Amino acid sequence: MARLVIHIGTHKTGTTFLQHKLAEARPWLRERGFVYPDFGSTAHHLLVAHWVGLKHELASRPDPVAVWKALAADHVGSDRTIVVSSEEFSRATVNRPDFRAIRAWFDGFESVRLICYIRDQLSYLQSIYTEVSKVRNPGGPGAMVDEAIGTGMFTGVAVGYNLLADILAAQMPLGDVTFCNYQDACGADGGLLGHFLRQLGLEGEPPATPVQRQNESRAAVEVWIANTISAPAVAPAALIEQVAQVLAQQFPALRGGTIFTPDEIARLQKRFEPANRYFETRVQPSSPGFRIPHLQGFAGRPPRDAIGPEVWDAVKAAL
Repeated sequence: MARLVIHIGTHKTGTTFLQHKLAEARPWLRERGFVYPDFGSTAHHLLVAHWVGLKHELASRPDPVAVWKALAADHVGSDRTIVVSSEEFSRATVNRPDFRAIRAWFDGFESVRLICYIRDQLSYLQSIYTEVSKVRNPGGPGAMVDEAIGTGMFTGVAVGYNLLADILAAQMPLGDVTFCNYQDACGADGGLLGHFLRQLGLEGEPPATPVQRQNESRAAVEVWIANTISAPAVAPAALIEQVAQVLAQQFPALRGGTIFTPDEIARLQKRFEPANRYFETRVQPSSPGFRIPHLQGFAGRPPRDAIGPEVWDAVKAAL
């Protein structure tokens, strides 16, 4: 019988890279009984658009439900595994994907399974901060820390993973969700792609192709400095680049720093460490051996409050 596998992200866990690689490997996958559908782009954000409000996707395909149902009808009598991927499947907002509906549409399939990659909250929040900064000025990191601690989310993205598990468990058996550690996957044989293919039950790798650019983020410290100067507007790319040059030339140690203060790191550790250990235990039945690295801080990297007046003066002079 046919099977459906949904790669739900999370955000900033190499999803763009994986989506490019899976799209390029469509012929290789099909030879092995796997289908990575082609809806005109490498990712499958279209399939989530009507739930989370992706207007750009809906402009070209106004009825994603019809796409879902056609996908199920096309493969229900086969022995294929259908693989779809969008980090938007992991949204934790009120407007989020309806996995009950998906399971109903694919009722004739042998299984509906989710694969979810997880990062430690410290690196995850810092990466989300730089990503959000591309479209709006998120303000100071302190406000982000307060939101994450208070709600388990930041900008609709779950950083408290028990919250994400609760959302999924309310719609489907948590045993149908495989959680993977992103850092471990990147260091595994074949990197992230090899790790993901093994989650599908595939050995080997598709023919090598040029490495597609991932959705790369700038160094968080340079983005924060530019945001502070530009607030409340979005920091222009040219401003971020100017800050980056100042740091590279005059304060190279700061480029690898963190946007959090030691106190903020301690608060994040207190909030998420016990919850992470509980989450690890909770998901062992479906994800044996899964772990989240302990939130050890940033291994001696300079914190935000190490950026003194001399840095701001240097940036001012460059501008």
